[in-house]
Amino acid sequence: RMDRAYGLNEDGLDRQDLIAKCEKNQKLCLYRDPKNDHDSNSIQVCNESGQLLGYLEKRTAAELAPQMDSGRHWAAIVQSIEPSPSGKRMRLHVCVYRLKPECVEEKSGMQI
Repeated sequence: RMDRAYGLNEDGLDRQDLIAKCEKNQKLCLYRDPKNDHDSNSIQVCNESGQLLGYLEKRTAAELAPQMDSGRHWAAIVQSIEPSPSGKRMRLHVCVYRLKPECVEEKSGMQI
């Protein structure tokens, strides 16, 4: 599951609008955000265009952050999209998986 999957990104795009455009089995990118004020283990979840959708939940991020910091690469796919219990927001559930080194492609300094 993801946290903080709401609000506006720096470019003014609403994360909920971006999540609504996601499809099941869509590839997502994971980026470390160690300077994040909320959590030093923070990992961003972005679409393939690099637009921020939210963050991996803290427990998962705490497991993966040290691995990403040591050079291992991880990605995710959309498992499901569903409304929150209040119905006011969309929840994005993701499946995280490790990439083999030969499958890593660098674009604009970001891990994909």
